[in-house]
Amino acid sequence: MIDLQTIRDRVVKEKFRLQFSSNIPKVWQDIAYAAMNHDPDFRPTIAKIFSALYEYHHNDEKKEILPVGDDNFMLVDEMISVDQAIEEHRKPDGNKQKAWESFKYYAKLGDIMAKYWVGYYLYHSILPEHKENRQENFQHAAILFKEAADHGIVEAQLRYGFCLRQGDGVPVNRDEAMRYFKLVADNGNPTAMYNVGSAYWIGKGVIKDREIGSKYLRTAAKKDQHNAIAMCKKLGISY
Repeated sequence: MIDLQTIRDRVVKEKFRLQFSSNIPKVWQDIAYAAMNHDPDFRPTIAKIFSALYEYHHNDEKKEILPVGDDNFMLVDEMISVDQAIEEHRKPDGNKQKAWESFKYYAKLGDIMAKYWVGYYLYHSILPEHKENRQENFQHAAILFKEAADHGIVEAQLRYGFCLRQGDGVPVNRDEAMRYFKLVADNGNPTAMYNVGSAYWIGKGVIKDREIGSKYLRTAAKKDQHNAIAMCKKLGISY
C-alpha cells in the first residue's frame, strides 16, 4: 500500500498526473490537466473552464481549446504568435491583454523572446494586474531579462543593464551593468551608446576616459539620441 508521503512526493515533486483513458475527448483532458497544473498561476478559473466547455459544445467545428492559464483560456485559432503579440502590443489601440496572454503562454513553453516580453510587462506594469507587488515583479522581470540577454536579445541586454545600474530586482552592480550596456552599444543602440559614453566621460562605473566617452556620445548624437545631443552641446562635442 502506498503511503500518503509517497503520493505527495509523486504529485508535488515529480508532477505526476493520472492519465485519462483514450475514450475521453482530448479537449476535456486538456481542461483537466490545465486545472491540475503544478503552477497555480497557470490554472484556469472555474468561470474559464465553464466558458471553454460552452464554446466547445456550441461550436459545430469542435475547435480544440488551448488552456493557457488563469483568466487566459483561449481557442487555438485565437492564439496569436509571439511576433503577432509584439505587433499587437505596439499598436496604439492594441489589445495588450491578448498580447500578454500570448507572451505568458509561449514563455511557459520556453520561447526566449516571449520571456523577455513577460519581463517587460511586469517591469513596466503594462496591465492593472501588474501594479501590485512591484518589488516582486522587478525581481521576476530581472531574471527574465538576464535570461533573454544571455541569449543575445539586445533589448533584454539594455533593460537588464538598467536593472543592474538602478538596483531594480537585483543588487546594484555598475561594473556588470556597463558590460551589458557595452554589448548593446557595440550593436549600434544609441541609448546604450549614450549611457556608455556618459559613464566614460564622468568616470562612473569605469575609469574616466573622455576620448572614449566623446566617441560614444558623438555616435549616439548622430543617431538622434536626445540625451546624447544635449550632453554633446553642453560639453562642446561636435557631432
